[in-house]
Amino acid sequence: MRPLACVGALLFVYALILAASAYRAGAFTYHDLALINDFLANTAFGHGAFFVTDLGVSHLTIHFTPTLWLLVPFYRVFDSQFLLIVLGGIGIAVSCAFQVAIFLRVLEHVCPGEGQLRRWAPFGFLILSACNMYSKSVFFSSHFEVFYMPFASMLLWMLLRGFGMVSVLLAAIPALGVREDAGLYLLFLAASTLLLPAGLVEDRRRLRLNVIAICTVAALYIVVAVKVLMPMCGAPLNVHVERFWSQYGGTWQAVLLSMLTHPWRVICSAATSGWLLLLSELAFLPLLSFRSFFVGTVPGLLLFTASSTDKHLLHFYNSAWLLPSALLATGVGMARIVAYQKKAPPVIAKAIHVLMIVVPIVFVVRPDNAGGPGPFWFRSDPHLPAPGLIREVVAACPSVRSVAADFDSVVFVPNRYSKYTLHNFMKADAIVFDSRSRVLLSGGSSLADVRSEIEKSGGFRLLGQRAEARAYVAQGINCSTQAFPNPARE
Repeated sequence: MRPLACVGALLFVYALILAASAYRAGAFTYHDLALINDFLANTAFGHGAFFVTDLGVSHLTIHFTPTLWLLVPFYRVFDSQFLLIVLGGIGIAVSCAFQVAIFLRVLEHVCPGEGQLRRWAPFGFLILSACNMYSKSVFFSSHFEVFYMPFASMLLWMLLRGFGMVSVLLAAIPALGVREDAGLYLLFLAASTLLLPAGLVEDRRRLRLNVIAICTVAALYIVVAVKVLMPMCGAPLNVHVERFWSQYGGTWQAVLLSMLTHPWRVICSAATSGWLLLLSELAFLPLLSFRSFFVGTVPGLLLFTASSTDKHLLHFYNSAWLLPSALLATGVGMARIVAYQKKAPPVIAKAIHVLMIVVPIVFVVRPDNAGGPGPFWFRSDPHLPAPGLIREVVAACPSVRSVAADFDSVVFVPNRYSKYTLHNFMKADAIVFDSRSRVLLSGGSSLADVRSEIEKSGGFRLLGQRAEARAYVAQGINCSTQAFPNPARE
């Protein structure tokens, strides 16, 4: 176990180094990263629970995510927006740890005894689960859905270990609270454990009772969260239906009825979706535990039939909902391959052995990911001027409490400051933007137009400039000019 833990720790450090290089290079230019950090920091500093400054609304009107309260204390300690990326990496690492523990149990049941390939298999499975392009994509997407994975994987481990019903239900709560629809994925994930090899769980009766309890609680949670709690928080009814499934109907009931009465349409959508891509990415190993894999990924039909390409193809964070069940089936499939290798003809046994070693190595070094900020590889620091200018502005102007920045630079604003994109610059105390940034959400046809609007508004003065980045501060806010040795240039 110790060498396995060391390999896992090395993979975690390796992933963080790559992520840190990408962050410093400006690859994490996501509006959502800044929004999520903003509402969690606002919660931590008492500026409104889950309040999104730039949108002027509560995040709970968009998604019901009570589990994110667990992250709030970290925002009292750490000021960098890289925090969310690190916490997501920890979430994936914990998920992989539970998946490996499950795999070791499966391997002991399916392939007892010793053998060189059996000793290597846990390392191969660890690398496969951590370094497949969907896990990389979820990590690099820096979104909160990643936190479903560790709690769902922990629940799987507890179910297979035969924990009592109270413990299992308590473990299910944080998984359900990741998003209002998490119960749908958890329900089928729990049900898929009933289709695993019969001897894997000693007390099958307890497993059945636990699964029934989880399915009941998960179904009730979906109804209460969507129909009661979210409307109480001000969420409009059926907002997500209209955004992603309007081709099937305007309400969840209409969508379900349309899918049931037009199964061929659903099948065609699934056939062109990310389901087969996910299967191929896991070396088709889930096919060796097809029943559990199929049941566990049934709720993926919601993603596969969505009008959004990212959902349809499981890009970015969307695969987080299906990875726990997919990796569970992958572990069973790999264990069966190891068992078969023991009695296979020498040529086939040797080929399996080589593949089990080569494939995981390829997974580590290849840069592919399903969406996200470019390839999963080390980036050289391009010396972006905006991050340093933001630090100088907040240091020179102690009374600044909010910063507006362009779409790319907003992710460098420290957590303790309220964050706006440029279309809301009038609400901010300071403005920083890089003229090379994208115009998305800036509020003008070009950044030159935004600059003109800022200067014509009369409410801001130019504080400093670094290369392509400019900083403005609201009139009436006193700043120390010592932080800017070079005078501001018009």
